[in-house]
Amino acid sequence: MKTNTLTWFAMACLPFIINCKPEELAKVTKLQTGNITEITYNSAKVSATFIDLSGNVSGFGHCWNTSGNPTAADSKTTVSGTAQKGEYFSNLT
Repeated sequence: MKTNTLTWFAMACLPFIINCKPEELAKVTKLQTGNITEITYNSAKVSATFIDLSGNVSGFGHCWNTSGNPTAADSKTTVSGTAQKGEYFSNLT
């Protein structure tokens, strides 16, 4: 009788164990830089792609400068809307 109860308990818990995926527990946002197109003297169109989202993205866009590695403290654009998987674009001026 104990063996049957233990077997039933293990079978009942199996779907919960299978559905608990480690990558969902430690999910991070993955972003791939894209292309720079429509380049003019003082503007350009740039793209990027969200490969995966953690759910913690409160804002997104592109930042740039003319002297080195850009940071969010440099010139930037902010894209309106909710972050979702796929490509997005910004116009830099």
